[in-house]
Amino acid sequence: MPAADVNMELTPGRLLAYDAANFGIFRDGSKRLVVLWDSWDWGAGCAFTHPKFNRPVAWNGKVFVPTYDGRVDVYGLA
Repeated sequence: MPAADVNMELTPGRLLAYDAANFGIFRDGSKRLVVLWDSWDWGAGCAFTHPKFNRPVAWNGKVFVPTYDGRVDVYGLA
């Protein structure tokens, strides 16, 4: 997701991974997705410029994120 309005300027991006199997529960009993991993928690090592028209792709246990920085970031389990 972009950090600002990508229609006006290049902006930092943020990649989130959610636990789709185990939901968190709010006080009223409704469920919510739980964030497992947030690229902003990892600082500059995971920083990228948000790709306005290119979305991340999940394949074979990895997430491929094209960026406006001229690279494709690959995230996966080590």
